[in-house]
Formats: sequence, structure tokens, C-alpha cells
Amino acid sequence: MIRSQTCTKYLHKEDQEEANRQNEDAFFVSNFDLKHNKNLKIALSDGAGGMGLFAADWSKQLVDNLPNEPFENVESVSNWIGTFWEQFYDRYSQKAEKLGSDFQNKFFEQGSAATLIALWEKENRFEWVIYGDSCISIFSKNEIDNTFEMFPYSLPSQFYGYPYLINVQEECLQEGFEKGSFEKENVNFIILTSDALSLYILLKVWQVEKKEEFEKLTVENSKIGNLASKIDEIEKPISTNDFLENLWEIMESKESFEKWCYEKYNLGVLESDDYTCVIIKP
Repeated sequence: MIRSQTCTKYLHKEDQEEANRQNEDAFFVSNFDLKHNKNLKIALSDGAGGMGLFAADWSKQLVDNLPNEPFENVESVSNWIGTFWEQFYDRYSQKAEKLGSDFQNKFFEQGSAATLIALWEKENRFEWVIYGDSCISIFSKNEIDNTFEMFPYSLPSQFYGYPYLINVQEECLQEGFEKGSFEKENVNFIILTSDALSLYILLKVWQVEKKEEFEKLTVENSKIGNLASKIDEIEKPISTNDFLENLWEIMESKESFEKWCYEKYNLGVLESDDYTCVIIKP
């Protein structure tokens, strides 16, 4: 079973400059064997609106062109991008030119950039690849123990850094490429999320499973410390399983997902951003 939703960041009524902004996240979910629910292929991309132009279009370009087989290494990612980057660059260079010299220069200097996380189902296992700070979380539950893992970040502090990005006019770097795999057996939830949601999920898990580290965060004078402090103040700890079950229910409709995200943002426990989530119950 799969649920997937996305929504733009919360826009204040007085913020007229962004009234018509695009959601810069994109996702794609494909199931090649609907009858047997096999061979899933999923991609999520977070366009980097803070640099260059046309981030929303570039993130959509990435997810819509995801290959059927997993990337073996960073070179295979660069080779894949080589099959479509020129067409994208030529098309959007013309759009930038029509917008004026400032836009044309910005696109020439900075291009378009986005993160990418991709997941492929292969027989009884999943393989994943990440470039940037969009995350995959894996939750397994059995009679003895529960296990929660998040990649590529496992610490809240890692969200401070500027992420690696796939840029239309640059080679991908080895340092930005991560891949992994895991067995399907005993996995209860697989969650793909853009960065703001990833950080919130990790903080909620730490609130229960890493209480001492979480408490240290709540007194830290930082952006993430402020988020942790607010969570500690207004949200009760909840088991990871129950938290993810609740998120699954919220993901049933776009309206409930958007309402939940905006409520969390207005409470001060979720950063301002576009929000995208794909949840799989294998």
C-alpha cells in the first residue's frame, strides 16, 4: 500500500510576492505489476528555489525520467542526466531570455538544481539512492525490538549543512551520492520525505527513543533547538509506530495532509518549506 501527498509551504496573506509560487517539490510513483504489487519505482525531488531558476521544472524533470534500474554509482547518475540535460537547458535558456537579462544571467550562472531520492523494489528487497537532503526512513517492528533508521541523515544537526544538489549544468559529485538496500521482510513503514518533514519526523522519534539527546537539543540556542523545544512544550511523546500510523491516516487525502502540515508550521514545530511525503506499507 502506498500513499503520497505534496503541498506548498504555508503562505501568509500579506506575502503577495509568493502568492503564485509553484510547489518546487515533485514525486513519481510507478508500479509495473499492479496485479502482484511488485517492481515499485518511486522518486522524490526537492527543487532548490534559493539558487538558479526553474527549480520546480527541474525537480519534475528528474522524477519523470527515473530509470527502471537503480544507479550503481555517481557516474551512472551523471550519465543518466546526460540523456536529457541539454534539451532542458536549451528550452529554459529561451524562457530565461524572455524574462530579461537579469534572469538570463542568473540561469547562466546558477542553472537549476534539486535533490533526488529514488527507491526501487527488486524481488524481496528495496534499493535506494539519495543525492541531497531528502530522506528515506525505514521502520521495522517485531516482538523483540523496534528499529528506526533514516538516511542520509541520522542526526538533527546534519540538517544544518547546505545539501548537495543535482544541477543541470554541473557534474554530480561522489560526496553527494549515497546508496543502500534493505530486505522487505519485517519492514512496517518506508517513508520518503523532503527535508523539513524529514527533520520533524526525526525529532519526534528522538523525543521517544533518544530522550537524553532530545532534551539536550531543547536547550540548544539554534534553529533546530527551537523546533525541539517547541515540540517538547506542546506535543506529547508518542511511540514511533503510533506516530507513523497517524501520519499514514493523515496522508489519506491532500486536504488532510495540507491541513496537518500548516497546523504544524503555525505551531512552530515544522519549518517553512514545501512538504512532500511518500509512505509505503510493504
